[in-house]
Amino acid sequence: ARLLQEFGGTAASVACVIHADFKALLLETLLSDIDRAHVAAADLLNTGVTLLSCAAEKISVLDLNDASHLPKDLMSS
Repeated sequence: ARLLQEFGGTAASVACVIHADFKALLLETLLSDIDRAHVAAADLLNTGVTLLSCAAEKISVLDLNDASHLPKDLMSS
């Protein structure tokens, strides 16, 4: 609620550095049923980058769990 209250309806870019478990809860709260199902099927990585778009009270997933910045042996979930 705080993220939406502070930044909803603005052009701000917001970064949240969070653990994968908290990311799953946050995405479950923010996303529509269709996007939520997509996220639930993913094994969220602790270093995975997820990009969301917040426009006109609709939050959409643009990129989910991108960990291309790490070699495979350093990825963990």
